[in-house]
Amino acid sequence: MAKETLYDFKLDSPAEIIDELYSNVGASAFILGTVKRAFKGSTDVVIRTAAGGGGDLLIEGTDYNIVNEDFEYTELCGYHVYTGIQILTTGYQTGDLYISYLCVGSYTTVASLNALFAQLSIIANTWATSTYYAAGTIIKRNYTMWMCETSHTSGTFATDWLTNGYWSPLSPPPGSIMMLGKSAIAGITGWLLCDNSALSRTTYADLFAVLNTVFGTGDGSTTFNIPDFRGIFPRGAGTSAKLSRANGAAFACTLGNYDNDKMQGHRHSSTVNSGSNTNAAGTYSTMTLNFYSVATNNAVAVTDPSSNGSHGTPRTGVETNPANLGINFMIKY
Repeated sequence: MAKETLYDFKLDSPAEIIDELYSNVGASAFILGTVKRAFKGSTDVVIRTAAGGGGDLLIEGTDYNIVNEDFEYTELCGYHVYTGIQILTTGYQTGDLYISYLCVGSYTTVASLNALFAQLSIIANTWATSTYYAAGTIIKRNYTMWMCETSHTSGTFATDWLTNGYWSPLSPPPGSIMMLGKSAIAGITGWLLCDNSALSRTTYADLFAVLNTVFGTGDGSTTFNIPDFRGIFPRGAGTSAKLSRANGAAFACTLGNYDNDKMQGHRHSSTVNSGSNTNAAGTYSTMTLNFYSVATNNAVAVTDPSSNGSHGTPRTGVETNPANLGINFMIKY
């Protein structure tokens, strides 16, 4: 085996796989490794019919071909990288073959993918109840990656995660909300627009475990609602320890509470002269008028807002709101 092969982009020599056993491979191409591995080429591959350097040595181009180029690795590494073998000689398509090769890990690592996966105990797309998971195990459940923090035998995922703390998310967990600068969510898997949809409590069990019926009870038994952010702003739930309302009470908001637009309660006062001679000098008594409503024929009327001469013309509309930009909100399930 050409162990002198060193890859320019690596920090060290590549990981070596020795005498990996394959039996009765047939005439079709097959992937090396229980987890797909990539290798550079013929100088890094040796196939024999016995372990430990014994048996027949297969010849590339005569007894086998290297196939299945991995174009992603090829682009990263700057040379052709392959993932498969096809046995050409009929006599070698049955029986045992022992394959040794040098692994391409990635652009920046020299460890074999198989060794890396074994170290992290990755179980892709696998979670089941009544199953033992060791600490450090990584799984992909639905559209979220999770790491097991404490060795345990699983019960229900929601309880193991939210109550017992056995799992920590490695990507945004169910219930996470993000902004999206796109009119439709098609093509973005694992996320839903925050549009008040009623979802199945069973199909979206992980999301329901987080939200419950905080944002709506759905049909009251089989569905629940997700938040509706269409046309409105989010606000932090809880009670502020920093700022207070005008009446002295702390700013506060309840999770899941929808609150309509409004103005802080107030009234307007005006001071006017009660004298009748507006041209003569003298002292005039004053009176204060509180305006709650103005009749058509009253002598004093309250008009629409106008400029005070220094701050521009006030803007008016059908709601009170700050400057804003329309954006979609989406929630992870």
